[in-house]
Amino acid sequence: MDRDLKTAAYHGENVDALLRALEEATRATPEGGPAEFVPPASGELDTVSAEFHHFVFGRRGSGKTSLLRYLEARLRREQRVSVWIDQELFMALAYPDVLVSSVLEVMRGVRSAVAVSASARRSRWRRLWVALGKQDEAASALVALERGIANLETLRHLPNDRQIAWTRTLGTGKTFDAIGSVAAGPIQGSIGTTASATQTVSSTETIISSKQEYLERSLDESRALIRSSLRDVRGGFVFLDEFYRVERQDQPKVLGYMHRLLKDTGLWLKIASVRYRTTPYQGGTKPEGMQPTQDANEVSLDRGLQFFDSTQRFLEQIFGNIAASCEVDIQALMTRGALTRLVVAAGGVPRDYLRLAREAIKQARNRGPSDKQGSDKVTAEDVNSAAGQTAEPKLADLREDEPGSAADLERLLEDLGEFCRHNKVAYFMVDGRDLDLTRRIDQLQDLRFVHALFDGETVPNAGSRRHRVLLLDVAYLTFKRARGVDFEGWADRSKRRRPRLVYTTGAGATAGSGGGASAGGQATPSTGPPSQRLA
Repeated sequence: MDRDLKTAAYHGENVDALLRALEEATRATPEGGPAEFVPPASGELDTVSAEFHHFVFGRRGSGKTSLLRYLEARLRREQRVSVWIDQELFMALAYPDVLVSSVLEVMRGVRSAVAVSASARRSRWRRLWVALGKQDEAASALVALERGIANLETLRHLPNDRQIAWTRTLGTGKTFDAIGSVAAGPIQGSIGTTASATQTVSSTETIISSKQEYLERSLDESRALIRSSLRDVRGGFVFLDEFYRVERQDQPKVLGYMHRLLKDTGLWLKIASVRYRTTPYQGGTKPEGMQPTQDANEVSLDRGLQFFDSTQRFLEQIFGNIAASCEVDIQALMTRGALTRLVVAAGGVPRDYLRLAREAIKQARNRGPSDKQGSDKVTAEDVNSAAGQTAEPKLADLREDEPGSAADLERLLEDLGEFCRHNKVAYFMVDGRDLDLTRRIDQLQDLRFVHALFDGETVPNAGSRRHRVLLLDVAYLTFKRARGVDFEGWADRSKRRRPRLVYTTGAGATAGSGGGASAGGQATPSTGPPSQRLA
């Protein structure tokens, strides 16, 4: 047995190094960009690189942060403005503090860009120019920026029930004077303006106001300050990462203000979020926010399993690059069935894929080699076992992310599980006309319990009605000890469009406890990997 252990592909120092590398690859992407970044195959990187506002939508672990971190690193090399705002850090803040903190990060980022630009351009002749008393525009912009940053820092540390006193001088034409200074105002008192003339061409005013009113009243000055500061810088991007962490009712307010703040400044918003947890726009008599496809274009990383072949190539390239850095060949480490099952079990989500790869290697090590053919490699059964261990953490995420609807979603999951167990398949269909069910399925898809396979599928003898074909999570089914379930037969259209696979709410509870021997025959395991070409 010792000899067998030594020859098994999943043992050895190189595989130990690979396990460490996979652990590091699945952590939150650090500043500076991911170590093993692979651009998405459909050109999403080029699209997001354009000078326009973009929403980058994707489920947790779909690569949103990795893509934007890569772009951020590129901008820094080009000495352009790159402002990174991790909204998860501000998720406990109420409005308007979450907006104050975001605007503060923008101003700090602009200050850094101005400082780098000024340092690059400074020369002996420029120092002489300043010594002769000529105004250094970059230095002047930095002074004004410092004042604006100081004001925002004061606001950030004040409680929301505290009024502020904003004192500024008008009529001098200087941004520094117009920005003025902010101090804690009286808790009691009315909001208003007092003014005193200092000379015939200028006046000083003190406004007793609130945080939100200050942000609105100072918007023009803030925009002018950003524009003048970036006069010698080739624009750049403001990244709003994890934007779905902002309270839903506050999202349009934050986006609307940021959109107005950056208008015509040369800065563009790149907003990474989860589609079904994002409210970017709110209409009405006083609309707020940013309208997708109008104010910002959409880029989706939610590929799911709809383009299986390209998704598998993409994920295997990421895995292969990490493994190659450890001198490991993934083709020698895993069976072809295991590599295919990894894609299916992860639902095409890169982070889940890498985590499952790591845990599947551990499962193979625990069981060890046997007389069974292929046992010296990681197998599909190892992937299934690894997937089953991830179900409970995902259920915990569901309860945390959707506390108001968690009980309803778990009931739906239970029913879907029974439906799939009865039919002996992991895939099912939903009638597109059932809007309530579709909405809840979208939530489960967002939470990575359901994965999209096909849209617009028809069913024999059901007219022209269109159905969505979806896959129930391998991890959940394994966790529920579903046996003999076909995970990959959906590649065969004759199998996936059987009428008995159309799910309606409560169908699992009425399916009975027998096998999947209803009309249409029992599903049989597919042979070979799924392929979009078989559709």
